[in-house]
Amino acid sequence: MTVFRAVFAAIVLALLCQAPASGQFGEQGPMVETSLVSGHAAAAPGETIHIALHQEITPGWHTYWRNPGDSGEATRLDLDLPEGWNVGEIVWPAPKAYPLGPLTNYGYSDAVTLPMPVHIPDGAQAGTVTIPARATWLVCEDVCIPEEADLSITIEIGESRVNPAGAAMIEAALAAAPDAAGEQLRGGAEKTDEAIVLTLVGDALAGGADRLRNLQVFPVESGIIDHAAPQPVRLEDGA
Repeated sequence: MTVFRAVFAAIVLALLCQAPASGQFGEQGPMVETSLVSGHAAAAPGETIHIALHQEITPGWHTYWRNPGDSGEATRLDLDLPEGWNVGEIVWPAPKAYPLGPLTNYGYSDAVTLPMPVHIPDGAQAGTVTIPARATWLVCEDVCIPEEADLSITIEIGESRVNPAGAAMIEAALAAAPDAAGEQLRGGAEKTDEAIVLTLVGDALAGGADRLRNLQVFPVESGIIDHAAPQPVRLEDGA
């Protein structure tokens, strides 16, 4: 039952001030340019904001999703927060599938923003706070290169004030995250001798094939399905 829940959660995903980086790279130089962004230039005590790792990826290369697939390694971001501050997990936008011979990996090309919710305690003192961070990632083309960067971002504590550029990037990433279909879908899973069959119904599917594109299952955990296996789709009346 746990396996079915994990796989079903994955299909919902399918429907739907910056600082310079420094770190260690391959001989070709960095394949990924990174920065920290926030939707807020200033935040109030007790407020929850998002701080995100933004990656600009060299054309032809890709980084990895939370489940990298058959190979690879998920990007990591560690924030060194002041005492009393709390951070949640990365909110991962929907990935792309990258077939590599008999293997399939999941990740991102061109650019991606990976937000993390950060809660500022009620008792936070007014003033400027600089947050250091460490990011690590694997970037691949025909070969793979581990890269890393030390980053920082400065947030003013006081009256809340939006950073429009950062807010736009983070809002787009959150909109592309799992469960974007929300309560518009319901369904279940059944294991047969040959496959796991997922059934979905709901308003998000209204209009049938005219409204569906790129329908694909991305399992949030590895070892659930054969990543490279075909994923046939069948539409029925009322589905």
